[in-house]
Amino acid sequence: VFEDAIPGVQAGKRAGMNLVWVPDENLLGVESSGQVTEKPDQILRSLEAFVPEDWGLPSYDAVIEQQTQADA
Repeated sequence: VFEDAIPGVQAGKRAGMNLVWVPDENLLGVESSGQVTEKPDQILRSLEAFVPEDWGLPSYDAVIEQQTQADA
């Protein structure tokens, strides 16, 4: 699950989900302040920083290649 809000992080973790938090810049300091009781599995500054291979998913290049082959 990708989440940008603290309540979403809390709900996702309480539901047993793997969670990537992509907070607004203004919320980055909140995580270390103790206000986030459920810890996200990963914190990113941007969705562009997500690396699918870190999560056992195919790389973006592999997905594009599969789609290109399917379209051929």
